[in-house]
Amino acid sequence: MQLDFDKWNHNVNIGKSIDLTNADFSIVLEKFNQLDQKQFTQIILGGDNDHLIVGGGKGNYVCTFSTNNNDEFYNLINKAASENEDIDLVTGGQEGTFPATIVVGEDAALKALKYYFENQKMNPDLTWEE
Repeated sequence: MQLDFDKWNHNVNIGKSIDLTNADFSIVLEKFNQLDQKQFTQIILGGDNDHLIVGGGKGNYVCTFSTNNNDEFYNLINKAASENEDIDLVTGGQEGTFPATIVVGEDAALKALKYYFENQKMNPDLTWEE
């Protein structure tokens, strides 16, 4: 498994990759906690057949599970959010407007990351959109 993260220096991404072979979740947690929607805007936890992308920061995150060939994407759903609301956040170095229904809080994002780190699958206790 590998962890990729961005780090923006003005408009240049100087992010890196970390090999997570024999690593524990603390490395993923450290990079997650750095997400600030400015210098650090996205982490990608990649397995053999798929990956989990978490973007944003400051309590608002978009979590997307994708197959490696990018044929299928599943967004983590915030069931408590209004379907008529949008939220601006920065992921991958780009500001975007996202439906509030796919912007989750820290707890849900961490549950998705931890489960993926341990199982390389979507957390079945969370709601995912197709």
